Order: sequence, then structure tokens, then C-alpha cells
Amino acid sequence: MWAKPEKFPSINAKTTQLYPEYYASRRWGRRKFFGWNNDFDAASAHIATVMRGYMARLALRRYFRQRYHLQVCKFSGYCYYVDKYYPENDTSWFKPRLAFPGDILPAIVFEKDPEDYMQGEKYSRRNFTTGPYLKIQGLNKRNTVRSHQPAFYVENPWRMQAINSYNQIDFDHAAIGTIIAWMDGNKASQLIINEYHLLRAAICNNDWDRVLRCMQENLDNQLIQLYGFHSFSKTEVPLDPTGLLSFAASEVMDLCVETIRDPNSTIPQLVKVFALNAFHNILSIRAGRLEYLNTNSIHEIGDERQKAIERYLYGRLSIFVGFFSTIPTEIVMVYKKGQKDATPEDRPLQRAIDVLEAALKCLGVISQENEIKEQLALILIKPVMHCLEICQEESYITSLGLQLLYNFCYRCEMGQEALLSYCDEEFFAGVRHNHSGDLDVMRNCRKLELAIQPGGWRGNVEEQITREFYDEENKNVDILVLGESNASEMNDEF
Repeated sequence: MWAKPEKFPSINAKTTQLYPEYYASRRWGRRKFFGWNNDFDAASAHIATVMRGYMARLALRRYFRQRYHLQVCKFSGYCYYVDKYYPENDTSWFKPRLAFPGDILPAIVFEKDPEDYMQGEKYSRRNFTTGPYLKIQGLNKRNTVRSHQPAFYVENPWRMQAINSYNQIDFDHAAIGTIIAWMDGNKASQLIINEYHLLRAAICNNDWDRVLRCMQENLDNQLIQLYGFHSFSKTEVPLDPTGLLSFAASEVMDLCVETIRDPNSTIPQLVKVFALNAFHNILSIRAGRLEYLNTNSIHEIGDERQKAIERYLYGRLSIFVGFFSTIPTEIVMVYKKGQKDATPEDRPLQRAIDVLEAALKCLGVISQENEIKEQLALILIKPVMHCLEICQEESYITSLGLQLLYNFCYRCEMGQEALLSYCDEEFFAGVRHNHSGDLDVMRNCRKLELAIQPGGWRGNVEEQITREFYDEENKNVDILVLGESNASEMNDEF
């Protein structure tokens, strides 16, 4: 479609212009057009033409934006156009004819800093005029401090008011969006308070009370809720002098439970993931598990007390069932070995995987309590098996799920009996098929397989599996040594 150049361009030429083919016929003039061969060629040419026009308009827009800019007249308040390529020419009140109204942007003018005496250059040791600004203090020549230069010092009213730490911000008077004086290195500047600054100052010194107060005062701000739950999941859980959860930690745990429960289904799933991570941090210590499973609030006596305790524990443990029973999935076309056509398969969404991982970690630490393993096994075995079936190719979820199932039957005979109807040879074969290369998954799979054997619930699985893995490693070493010896014998023969 494009004609080749008539001759090789000059070495001084900067560009080569290719013209359409009908310009190449110099003798007979423009070539005749007899129409397209088919509709496909016509549509292709039309799309290419539209795309070239669009790219040309974008290039022209970049050119106008690079060459011209807007400035505001101080007297009239109207904008005029300035040519940056020829600044000596007169300015114009009218834009270039081919430019759209939004192509040319106002100029970004950076005011010079009155304290920047180096004009953007850093302090260095080059000479006396631009440095050094250091002096030796003490006997060691490396003990250098900033020397006082009264000739280069200009009074700035912000310098005494500026702060250099988030912990110094008084958020009782400085709300989000407030501009305060901030010391940026050696320079006093401005700082606009946002959600990060608010929570960053509250997190200082592991102050859970202050973080919780910020979250309660900004319930509609989702970013503050995420920052707050994230800080609770990464900092140390505060305890009172008796070793129990402090008042703030207890309130945070109630907030996590209320967020996870979400009876009105109004809380985003991302917030639930962060709340589950914070809840896992609290449950990781014994005081947190005792507080969550505390039955002192039950006042029934006799036979009714046992039923009330079972109802209470069911309510405490059933908040995780919803995550396993309804897992959002998507249909993915998968090409399998030996098949020419793709087959549709249901795969869990990534946001569902994040929630399931956090929920399994919470249940993993709760299942360490021997008193509630029977209730846990009866309530959660079926939902967890459904989760492992849906997420059978997710190695981390599979490892956490197998560890949780092993905890159900560890020193709990009823938990072992409940697992026998779900964990069969087909289940273990599927785990080995999908995760044969993951050592953690295979170890947890073997632990669970030994735990459901007769007498496996008594807790003697660890010694046997350690012995098996040790024998397997020694077998691999023997094979490696045998291969090296055979190779050496072959070399000797040659």
C-alpha cells in the first residue's frame, strides 16, 4: 500500500516520507480504484484508516501540549497562550486552530524556596562557597556536626512550629485534611493530614486504645478501618497484669467478631479479610482463646447448662461456616493432557481464597483447645471438606485444611470417627495428585492419613512420620551415592 522511496535518502536526511502507491505513478497520474476484493479487506482498510487518524490526533495533541501552555493574566483574569518554542514572539488570546480546548494545559510554576540557597544542589565537600557546612567536633575527625552559618540563615515563622514526628500531631484539633507545619529534613514545609497519618500516630507505642478510638470515630471511612485492623494483626496483643486480655484487646476482639459476622451483609469482603487477620493475632495467645470461648456469662444450671453451653459454642464457631459453605467461583476453560478441546471448570475467586486462608488460620488456633474439639468436629468437618474440594489446587488452603482436620482428631476419638466418613482413599489420592511436589502439604496429608488409622487419635503420629521422612531422605542419599560410585567405575573403565 505504501510506495518505496525512489532512491536511498541522503545521509543528512533526518526522516523518510512514504507516500501511497498512487503517487508513485508519475507518468500516468493517479491510479484508478476498482473497489475492494471483499468486505473483509474493506473493513480492515477502514479500521486502519480510523486508527491512523486517531493516532495522528493524539500525536498532534502531544505536540500542542509540549509547545504551548496557558498563563493567567494578572489584570483581566483571563488565560492567554504562550509559545514555549519561540518565547520572544507575542502571546495570543486564541488557541491554535487544530487544538481542542483541553489540549493545552496551564503551566505548572514552582516558586523558588527562599531557604534553598544552593538552588537545588545538595551540600557537598567541593569548595568553600558551596560546602562544606560541617565542622569537626571532638578528637575524632569523623565526629562531624552541622556548623552554624548565621550569614545563610533566614528567619522562618514555621520553623519553630514545625514538627518532625507523627506522634507529635494533636489529632483532637487536627482533623483529616488539615494543613500543618512539617519539618521535612532541614526544611520547614506543609503536611496535609490524611488517614495514614492519623493511624500512624495512633499505632505509636502499641496504643490499641487510641487506634480503636480512631476507628470508632470514623466508621464510614473504609481506609481507616483497614489500617486499624492491619495494625491489630501486626502488633503485640496487650494484656493486663493478671495475664488476661486488656479492655482494649477485648473490645477489638468484639469488633472483629461483629465485622466477620456481618448480619446485614454491608461490610466489604476486603475489610473482613483484615478483620480475620486481626482476630487470628488475638486468638494466637491463650488469653485470647479463653476470652472468646468463655462460658461464664451462662447462668443456667443442671442439664440446661450443658445445652446452653453447646448453643453458645455453636454460635461462636458457626461464624466461619458461611465462608466455607458459599464460595464464589468463576468458570475457567482448562486444557488437560490428552484433550484437544478445553473443558470448563469452576475455580474460586482470589478474594474468596484470601478469606478462606484467614478463616482457616483462625480455626487452626481455636482447634488447639481440647475441650471444644468434639463440637468443632461436628460443626466444621463437612464445610471444611467442601472448601478443600472447591480449592483443591490451592496448596496453602489445602495445607491449612489438612492441618485443621488433623487437629480435630488429635487426642479426640469422636473427631476421628467423624472424619472416617469423609477422608477416604480417593480424597488422599487427589491431594497427592495435585500437590505431590509440596513438602508441607504432603507431610500434613500423611499425618492425617495416619491419624485416622486405628489408634491414630492417641497422638503418636509425629514419631512415625518423622521416621518415615528420615528413611526417605536416607534412601535418596544412598541412591545418590550409588549413582556417583557407578559413574566413577565407568570412568575408570574408560
